[in-house]
Amino acid sequence: MRSFVFVFIDKINFYHGMYFYPYGLLATQNGSADKSFDLPTTPFVILLNTRLITLGVTVSDLQAAFTKARAYGIGEYLELLGELSQESTKKGMLDRKTKELITLGIALAKGCHRCIAIHTEAAKKLGAKGKELRELNKLLLFTNASPGCDSLDLWDEWRDSWKSFVSTKGPIERVHRELIALGIAIVRQQHAHIDIHVHAALKQGAKANEIFEVVPIALLMDGAPVLSQIPHLVDAIDIYENDNKS
Repeated sequence: MRSFVFVFIDKINFYHGMYFYPYGLLATQNGSADKSFDLPTTPFVILLNTRLITLGVTVSDLQAAFTKARAYGIGEYLELLGELSQESTKKGMLDRKTKELITLGIALAKGCHRCIAIHTEAAKKLGAKGKELRELNKLLLFTNASPGCDSLDLWDEWRDSWKSFVSTKGPIERVHRELIALGIAIVRQQHAHIDIHVHAALKQGAKANEIFEVVPIALLMDGAPVLSQIPHLVDAIDIYENDNKS
C-alpha cells in the first residue's frame, strides 16, 4: 500500500485529468481528518474500478490509500481539493448541468478521452440532450479554428463568425455558450478570447459571479496554470464595467 500511495502522488498530473478530480469530492465527505473515505457506487467508480484492476489496484486500495495519505501529511491538501471540487460542481449561480457542460467543453478541448466519457455521461444524467452535446462539439470546432491575433484579417473574420454562431438560437443558451468558450480560453491561456467571451457574457446579462464560477472548474480540469489567468479575467470584467457605466 505504501508504494501505491507514493505512485499515486507522484503521478498526480496523470490522475488529475482522469481519476483524481472526481475523487476530490470525497475528501471532506466525512468532515473529519481521522476517518476513511466512503466511496459511493456510481458509474464513475465502476469505470475506475475496472481501470484500476488492470493496474493491480482495487477501489478499496484507493480508499485505504487516501486514508493513509492523510497520515503522510497531505490531509489539508485533500480537504482543500475536496472543497474546491464541491464548489465547482454544486449548484450556484450556474446550475449543475451548465457546469457539467463547461467541464465537458474543457475535456473536449484537452482531448482527454476518459474525461470526455465521464463528463458526457454526467451531463446526460443532469438532463443534457443529444442536441446540446452536438452543439458543444460544434462550439469546440469554432474555438479550434481560431487564428492567432497576429493575423488581423483572419482574426476579424473568425470573431465575426463566432458572434454569428453564438447569436443564433440553439439548444444551449447563448450566455452559456460564451461561458463554455470562456472555460476553454482560460485553460488555453488565450487572453484575446477571454476578453471576447467575458464581454459577450456580461452583455447578455451574466453576472461577474457567474463568470467566476467557471474558474474552479477550469482549475480542477487543468491545475495551477489556471491561476495565472485570474488577473486577466478581473481586468476583462473591469474594462467592460468601466466602458458601460451609466
